[in-house]
Amino acid sequence: MFDKPYFPGTIEELECSIQKRQDLQEMMKRTNAYYRKNKTLDGCPDENKLDIEKLNKHLKHSDGKPFPNKKLRFNLNSMKQEQNRLLNQTALRDAGDGWTFNGGRIVIDRKNHDILLCDSSDEINQRIHKLGVIFYSKTDDGTPRMMYFEHILRELLEMTKKYDELYPPDSK
Repeated sequence: MFDKPYFPGTIEELECSIQKRQDLQEMMKRTNAYYRKNKTLDGCPDENKLDIEKLNKHLKHSDGKPFPNKKLRFNLNSMKQEQNRLLNQTALRDAGDGWTFNGGRIVIDRKNHDILLCDSSDEINQRIHKLGVIFYSKTDDGTPRMMYFEHILRELLEMTKKYDELYPPDSK
């Protein structure tokens, strides 16, 4: 299954969602700390945001915290997934239709979900392969290609930057 292509609103939506999750995480941690210190939720600074009755019922049947570790971990993991998705979407936006580096040119064919390595020698292909990028097939004219997913595109951007650092133009 292909990752969603970049859409202009996606990055802003992800940033907003991540911020909400960060705020929720901090509020849950503050509430747990308040409860640990005072053994009650009465007077909790976040009580206008909380359903105190529901949390008090939960306290009678839980591990003694208004927000159990499982809920904190779930929120934190969801936040990390969204942050990773944000990095991928940003890379997809920044890549546009491709980019040029010292060893050749990367072309993104969004219609066919392909990444093409153009204008490169076999030596360049081998060096990029050593960096961990594997192009799975070739087009009719022999251009190496691979299907793209957001995370692969981000890794390829990072690897071509690394290639430029390792093999400056004068080392070809």
